[in-house]
Amino acid sequence: MKVSTFRLANELGRIEDLQKFRVEYREEMLEETPRDYLDRMMQDKGVTVGKLCERSGLGNYVYKVVNGVRHPSREAAIRIALGMQMDVEQTQHYLRLLQLARLDPRNYRGAAVMYAIGREMDVERTQALLMEIGEKGL
Repeated sequence: MKVSTFRLANELGRIEDLQKFRVEYREEMLEETPRDYLDRMMQDKGVTVGKLCERSGLGNYVYKVVNGVRHPSREAAIRIALGMQMDVEQTQHYLRLLQLARLDPRNYRGAAVMYAIGREMDVERTQALLMEIGEKGL
């Protein structure tokens, strides 16, 4: 993405034609669905749905997310990202595609989850870290 979200928001305030905005900024739009992104990440990382069910600790719920039957909560999405061993940028992108709040390093809990992702911690270790610092688990 070459144009900042701030600039796009400013442009929206000035335009008269929404379709023209979409055409002009087509390359900036998030066209990939969360389901497609998850499928692509699973292929790239060689993770099966069964393995993701196990690693995320979400069991069969993951099948519903992968098949587009369920829209995961933010906590479930973070668990899926941890189970996929996504990096911070990939996790943030997944949350953005889901239209969920991204992790914020200014928030101690968000910083802790980012810390865990950056160190390739699994869900269990991330949960332990959150409990250790007195924050709510996933």
